[in-house]
Amino acid sequence: MIGENELEPVASPYRPDWVPRVGTTLRMVGVVFDAVRIVGEQGPAVADVLGERTGHRAGPIVFQAIGEPRTYFLVPPGSVRRYRWSFPAEAFCRSDERYSYVGVPSLQGDRRTWPLLWRSRPTEAAPFVDVNLLNTLIGSGPLAG
Repeated sequence: MIGENELEPVASPYRPDWVPRVGTTLRMVGVVFDAVRIVGEQGPAVADVLGERTGHRAGPIVFQAIGEPRTYFLVPPGSVRRYRWSFPAEAFCRSDERYSYVGVPSLQGDRRTWPLLWRSRPTEAAPFVDVNLLNTLIGSGPLAG
């Protein structure tokens, strides 16, 4: 990749295979990630606190910027079933009853990805949001047993 002055190479950002190179794509939850969705203004507020608690390396958080705001926290596959999720959070994972998909924007986050934007991008150190920390912030708690 060439930088603005076209002379110096610029390091490419970390991009997991499930993140498209351009535009957006739909990914089925439970395959490469589970998701926790918060509808409304509480989603960005939780994302901000996660950012503060993690040194602004919260892992992948996708924001839908049109209609009623929706914030998707992408966590390791199979992880949401270990916790209770109370309102306003809703957990999405692979199940026999339903199939759910989450829109994933490319890392550029330009007009081709609108209305999906990254609140926090995946990094090598944080390829997913810490599901335990997220659950603690929402105040739901682990499942017994």
